[in-house]
Amino acid sequence: MGSEAIAEAPQASRISAHAARRLRYDRGKIYYPRQWYCGFTKLLDSVQASASTIPAVHWTHSPTEIQMLFDKLVCHARLEASMVPVAPCLYPVQSFDELVAEMERRGWKRVFAKLRWGSSASGVMAIYHDRSTTRAVTSMEMVGSGPRVRFYNNLKLNTYTRISQIRRAFEFLCREGVHVEQWLPKAAMAGRQFDLRLVTIAGQARHAVVRTSKSPITNLHLGNKRGELTQLQSQIGSAGWKGIEHVAQLAAAQFPGSHCLGIDLLLGPGFRKPTVLEVNAFGDLLPGVEHHHLNTYEAQVANLLATLRAIPGETPEHP
Repeated sequence: MGSEAIAEAPQASRISAHAARRLRYDRGKIYYPRQWYCGFTKLLDSVQASASTIPAVHWTHSPTEIQMLFDKLVCHARLEASMVPVAPCLYPVQSFDELVAEMERRGWKRVFAKLRWGSSASGVMAIYHDRSTTRAVTSMEMVGSGPRVRFYNNLKLNTYTRISQIRRAFEFLCREGVHVEQWLPKAAMAGRQFDLRLVTIAGQARHAVVRTSKSPITNLHLGNKRGELTQLQSQIGSAGWKGIEHVAQLAAAQFPGSHCLGIDLLLGPGFRKPTVLEVNAFGDLLPGVEHHHLNTYEAQVANLLATLRAIPGETPEHP
């Protein structure tokens, strides 16, 4: 799968195996994301092929689904086809000029652009554009100029207002593979907008964290703060919270071979319209967050042990 995906995008950066082994460590630099994904899928394919020779293999995470979950475009399409509420998507977009033209045609002023194969906010841009103003907030930092410009992940968000810089950053994403969605407004609490990370285990919503921010990008590792989950649940009531869990579980149901998932959702202004932003393979740790007195890892193990006990011939010992 890897070589075919690279062949479909000859403009994407690539490197030989020999050169890759000689790369010097450069903290935060975004290296060959599309080629990384191709290599990752090749590894997953080999693992699945090897396991096919072993009887009674129980996958906690389907290698095929992991590949889908690490591809934002494929994941979004699967959710949309199953009527899971997601943000409207633009595809294909191959240049900044195409992006601007399509935004103006649709009457959109705001979009999120993401590396198609990125994670942890790598290569994310929140772009605002109208006839008088264009700006982008991004986790990417541009270093250098001309053909030698390099892109790094930075824990401090950067705001770019020069069209030339925004164009260069966006077209880097285009070359490597970009996923563009309409930037939907988020609900706010205590003067900070927020979204949610819910962890599902065996398809059921369990642990949850409110991620608040004064910027459009809410990832907690970027210096954002957790919000009060009990405060949100009090404001929206039990029916509102069940609606959020329902949407998260609807998203998880599209990946039945994945035991644990991290579902990112937003609520619109007025705490309405839960919408899935992303579905992340392997769930999340969420330190300090418990559900029925178990953290996310303990809850996964407990569920797996219960599942194995229900399989004839399986008698797992409790660790």
